[in-house]
Amino acid sequence: MKTYDEIVVKVREIANGFDIFGTVKDLIFYLPFDKAKQFLNEDVTLEEFTKLSGIYTRENVIKEIKEYLPFAFDKAENERGLSANRSIDHFKCWLFLIDDQELLDFAEKDGNYAMYGKPILERIKERYG
Repeated sequence: MKTYDEIVVKVREIANGFDIFGTVKDLIFYLPFDKAKQFLNEDVTLEEFTKLSGIYTRENVIKEIKEYLPFAFDKAENERGLSANRSIDHFKCWLFLIDDQELLDFAEKDGNYAMYGKPILERIKERYG
């Protein structure tokens, strides 16, 4: 599992790049409010943030991966380019959080995105099913 400080560094890295789909939220909502508020609108309260955020445990991140897999497979199978790409971006954030570097490296390799990310999704399914 990544530390909160490592997550903050990654959020800054993504935010300074090109995050067209806003997947950086996958990371922010696992931070405690005091660390996340630097990335939030000024008017977001602790109460509002708590409703949106998750408790940062390996089990919760893996649960999110499992719950999102059917949606991601649907987007890949129906050749929904932008949605399929966004799905893979979500998984990259979650794999970063749980520190699965091997699978993250596989997901980040451009050649593995063939068929709208199906090879990546299959690997994720094998591991976290």
